[in-house]
Formats: sequence, structure tokens, C-alpha cells
Amino acid sequence: MRAILGLTATALLAAASLVVGIVHCRLYRQCRQQYEATLSAMPCKLVMDSGAAGEVSAPYQQSSQLAHGVTLYLQVPEGVAMATHEDARQALGSVFGTLTLRQGEDIVREGDLAVQYRAEIIEAEGAKWLPVGSLDPTLPLGDYTLTIHLTSPLAALAEQPMHLIARYECCGLEKLPQYVALAIALVALAVFVILLWPVASLSRQVRRQSRAPTCDGDGILYLLTAYPLWSETFLRLDLRLLQRRNLPIHAVALYAGDTEVKPDWPSVRVLSKKPAPRSIAARRSAKFGIRATLARLLPKWLRAQWSLRRHRDLLQSLLEECREKRIGHIHAEFADLAALLGTEAARQLGCTFSVGIHAFDIHACKFPLRRLFGDASFITVCNEAAAEAFRERCPWAADRLHVIYHGLELKQWPYVERIECEPCLKLLFVGRLVPKKGVSILLKALSLIVSKDLQAVQLTIIGDGPLGTTLRRQAERDGLSNLIRWKGVLDQDAVKEHLRQSSCLCVPSIVDADGDRDGIPNVVTEAMATGLPVVGSQAGSLPEALTAETGWPVADLTPESLADAILEMASQPDERERRRKSARQHIEYRFNAKKSIESRGKLFEQALNRRRT
Repeated sequence: MRAILGLTATALLAAASLVVGIVHCRLYRQCRQQYEATLSAMPCKLVMDSGAAGEVSAPYQQSSQLAHGVTLYLQVPEGVAMATHEDARQALGSVFGTLTLRQGEDIVREGDLAVQYRAEIIEAEGAKWLPVGSLDPTLPLGDYTLTIHLTSPLAALAEQPMHLIARYECCGLEKLPQYVALAIALVALAVFVILLWPVASLSRQVRRQSRAPTCDGDGILYLLTAYPLWSETFLRLDLRLLQRRNLPIHAVALYAGDTEVKPDWPSVRVLSKKPAPRSIAARRSAKFGIRATLARLLPKWLRAQWSLRRHRDLLQSLLEECREKRIGHIHAEFADLAALLGTEAARQLGCTFSVGIHAFDIHACKFPLRRLFGDASFITVCNEAAAEAFRERCPWAADRLHVIYHGLELKQWPYVERIECEPCLKLLFVGRLVPKKGVSILLKALSLIVSKDLQAVQLTIIGDGPLGTTLRRQAERDGLSNLIRWKGVLDQDAVKEHLRQSSCLCVPSIVDADGDRDGIPNVVTEAMATGLPVVGSQAGSLPEALTAETGWPVADLTPESLADAILEMASQPDERERRRKSARQHIEYRFNAKKSIESRGKLFEQALNRRRT
């Protein structure tokens, strides 16, 4: 029904746009014809004797009000020297006659015959024409009588007949109605062409829904945009724990991720053999370039239609997968392409749908939120800050929102009994090298720490991303190259080893220009679980994990404040031990994966039960 209503509304809007375009095309043609007729029109034409005083009358027809003036021109006879206005004034005198315009017996306009300096001497019909009078262009349309009275003979004309004509004067602004009509017509027709796309898409959707069989299975499709992605360890853990609950979960990814699948990772079927488009591979990275900028300028509904059109083959593969596996519920992680295709597949198949959202999805989602969440059975969010932002933007779906933190298997992250900050302070950063991670601020803070010359310091950076080259150049420019170890992408075991050997985890996260920000980075909870001190900002959802009891939060993040917090942590061993233990207790209470997965599993079971009943 929603597709039918959408199709009807879009088709009516397209039809209205077409009508407006056609009407204004006709209006443009009328305005253009009127303008051309005004330029060629000649309201009055008369001939009189120049050798004697007297008057002559001739019909005057006011046929246009488009012009800004009407000028009376006198033909300059051959052999008469009147090349300039001044020559004409000297030959004819300042005023050499009068003109009177009548309608019936009423005089509507009077004036003098004199050289008109405001109008140019023109050439037309093989002769020169001198402006000698002006008339009102705003007269009502109709027929008038123009009377010319010559006060004295004009010897300068050598007693040749006086040929006088009236012409409309146009300056170009008279074309404005043409331009306005043309602009409206082009915009309306462009809207019509653009709307043809969603009309065609919605009509195909309506036809598919009318003939597509409804999924009657009880399987759960766990849908990801790309798999595996190095940074999304929390999703791999959630998926593995959900599969252990013996839920009928079938995991599918639209595209392959940025790393190889490890033997102990969950098995996920990848639908597309093609590499992920750049817009997908970098969906939660920095967005650069003209193409990305233009894409952000498009309305969200148009971006959704474009994505559905662009990935229509992938959508068909998803539908076939759902039918083959007898899927009754589709769950998408992240409100990106997976959620868009997932909700579309759910609508066509008649199955239920849910989505898991994160900080990026709320603050920088590129698709309409109502389209992604309007039909969702439930929505999960991994932190309270993102949940609050969701409630503000989507109050109509707040009752279906569930806050479930991504947890850890605590036995995999044993507590390290002792952390050393001497003789070398070993700083660690783990994450993608993108703007929201604030690594540039960390490098500046490192430079400040080095300048204080209090103790030896070393920074290890694990991860990669679009800002990698820029950050390396910054380090070289600031003379920090020999203090930084760039490790690139490492597996979880290697990251775990670095957590054990470091003195402090630095988390200088910020809110980037697109509004993207961190939720609670998994490495923060992993560091706290092992007892590694955490120094970081309060951007995004970090305050839910990083407080003055569990680490060293920096409220107003600057290189100076970050450097001071790091040095404060290193100089207070007793306080460091107290906060490390408090952080571990906080993780055990709030970020226990077993508790989190129980909540997630119950939501899936309830969705299937509601479907059965």
C-alpha cells in the first residue's frame, strides 16, 4: 500500500511538473513573439513639407506596452550634414516644432520637436534617422492621432519632404519575462525528468510486490554491507555469540571487506564478486573529492532511489538468497546500503526487519531515516549518546529503540597487574586514520611532551586510512619520525599484545565536518578490561566509558590539554592503579558480552514469535 501511495503521489507530482513546463514553454514563446513584434512595430509614419510652417496629422496605433520608450525619428536627407546630435541641433535649432497626441478630442500628450540626445542616430532602410521627439510608452492600447506642427521652415533640409516615423525603444530588460518563463519551464521539465526515475522504480516495485511470493520461513538474515572489516571486531563477536545461541542465523555481506577472513571468524556469505565501490569501502571514513561533495548535496530520497537503481542486481541476489534460505526476518547492521537494501527486500518479501545503528548512522546518515526505520520491528543502538540523538531525530520510532552495548568476552582480556611508565612512556593509538579519530592532535601533543624533556616517550600507531600519508608528513615536519612506530593494520592478537606492553591508550577523537563521531571504540573497552590507562576526549559516546573514575577524560580537547593529561597519568602511580581497577570493574558490569548477547538474542526471538503468531 505504501508503494502504491508513493507511486500515485510521485506520478501526480511528475504530471504537475510536466503541465507547468508546457505552460511556461508556451508563455516563453508568446513573450518572445511579443518582444520581436515590439521591435519591428512602427506606431506612426507621416510625411510633411519642410519648406513652410504648418501642421500635419497621421494615425498613431499603440500596440505594445512592453517597451520603455517611444521615439519619433526624422529622416536625414542625402547630402545634409547631420553626423552628430550637435550638428543637427545647430542646423535645426533647439526647438523647431511641437507634437500633440489625441484620442478623439482629448489631448493625451504634448511635447516639443527637438534633437533628443538620449537616443542614438540610427540607420534603417538605407537612410539615417535623427531622434527629434519622445512619446509615452505606457499609453493604453488603442488608436490615437499624432499631429506635428512645424513652427518655421527648415532650411537645413533644403526644402525636401520631412519623413517622420515612431519606433518603440527596448533596452534588453524587456526580455526578462522571456527569461523567467524559460527558467521556470526548464526547472519544471527537469523535475519531471528526475521524477520519471522514482515513478519507474516504484511502478516496478508495485509489480514485483503483486507477484512476489511472501517468505514464510523462520530464518534470520544477518546483513552486513562489507565483511570482514578490520575495525569491526565487535560485529564479529556479536555474530559468533548469536550463532552459539542456536538461532537460525544466516550471515550475508553485500561485498567483501578490507581484510582476509581468519579461521576462527564467523562464516559469512558474500553476494557480490565485484570489489566494493569506493563509496561503500569508505562509508565511515573521510569523504573527499568532487563526487562525494556532489553526492552530499543531493536530497536523501534521491540518493536512496539512486542507490536502489545502482544496486538493483545486488537486491535481486538478496531476494533470491532470502527465498532459498526461507528467511522470515532481516537484520541489517549500520544504517547504510545494507539497511536500505534490507528494508526494501523485507517490503517485497513481506518479512520483518530490524537494524542496528551506531554513531555514524544518526549524525551522518545519507538515506531518509523514516525509510530505514519506519517499518523496523526493533532498532538496537550501542550507546546512550547515539540513542538520545536517535530519539530527537526519530521520535516516532523511540518506542522500538533498545540500547545494548557491544561487550567483550572477559576471559579473552585478562587484567594486567602492573603498568610501567618509566623509563619510557609508551603511548598507543589504535584505529582508522580518518578525521574523526583526531590523530593530528595526538601528534601535536606528542611534540609538546617531547619539548618538556621530562622523560623518554614513544608512540605506536596501529591502523591505516586515507589520512595516513598526511599524518606521516606531519610527523616528519615536526621531527617526530624517530619517536613513532607505524604498524599499519594488525590482527587482534597483535593488538592485544601491544595493549599489554603499552603505558597508555590515547583516544583523541573529535566530531568531523560531516558530523561523524565515535561511539565507544572497541579498543577503549579492551584497554580498560586489561587495565591499560586510557586518556581521551569526550567526543561522541566516550563519556559512557571514559570518566574521571575509569581514566583521564579531556573535556576541552587541545594538544596542550591532551599532553597535560598524559603527563598527569604518568606522574601519579597510585591514582593510576586506582583508576585501572575501577575501569575493569566498569567493563565487567556494563560491557559483558554474555549479558549483551542475551538481550540481542531475545529481540530476535520475540520478532520471530510475533511473526509466527
